[in-house]
Amino acid sequence: MCSECRSYDQSIKLWKSNLPNQEKILRKICIQAKKKHKEFDATIPFSGGKDSTFVLYTAKKQLDLNCLAVTFDNGYLSDYARRNIDKTCR
Repeated sequence: MCSECRSYDQSIKLWKSNLPNQEKILRKICIQAKKKHKEFDATIPFSGGKDSTFVLYTAKKQLDLNCLAVTFDNGYLSDYARRNIDKTCR
């Protein structure tokens, strides 16, 4: 295995070993956001793709945040993305 691959492998192991701590920190941040009693707990950039859909789902369903999904349509959004944005936000 080359040095770059070893370095990557070590980084992944470190990331996985810190995952429980990272989740605790994220949940603590979410609790603080909900205590502010504002209309929205989080603003989520939302393109309509699978990654931003997963982030929005996780924030809403798993972290119980009231989210504001924000999309900027500069004319390049596909019809599929538009439909997904509409279905997901409903």
